[in-house]
Amino acid sequence: IVSILDFFEANNTAYIVMEYLQGYDLKAYIRKKGGRLSPTQTFNIMRPVMAALAQVHEAALVHRDISPDNIMLQYDGSVKLMDFGAVRSVNNAAVDKELTQATQAIVKHGFAPIEQYSAKGSIGPWTDEYALCATMYYCVTGKVPENVHDRIDEDKDIDWDAVAGLTDRQKEILQKGM
Repeated sequence: IVSILDFFEANNTAYIVMEYLQGYDLKAYIRKKGGRLSPTQTFNIMRPVMAALAQVHEAALVHRDISPDNIMLQYDGSVKLMDFGAVRSVNNAAVDKELTQATQAIVKHGFAPIEQYSAKGSIGPWTDEYALCATMYYCVTGKVPENVHDRIDEDKDIDWDAVAGLTDRQKEILQKGM
């Protein structure tokens, strides 16, 4: 998780000072590697992200903005999850309501699960799990997943068998997540 060094208010605005990260966001890294990654590369990159999300979820928070441009691959080989601007508490109703109203319009099509499109949607760790699996789909295919509404309207699931190199277990994990 990207480190927060300081935060303050000035000019009627809140500011966050984060550590400086050197490297590529995952989206740029995939472009640099020819447009997609192997399943093995993808799962290796995502392991630290999964560990970071476990910490976020243990703190009763949901990131709500997992996508290839919010995962940083640093030159030193480390992977960092960043951009906590849409974070939401799952335990504090007052904070939850305030954060939801402030970030209701933050939805990344293709990466956001259906519950993020509705003010009445039930948000929880499963929200980030969907977005993580959608990000992994992007890694192994080089394509943004079809919008969840379109998939539901057309009653069609992702054809995981068409994704080259995935093991049966990896297909099962990604299919369950999405």
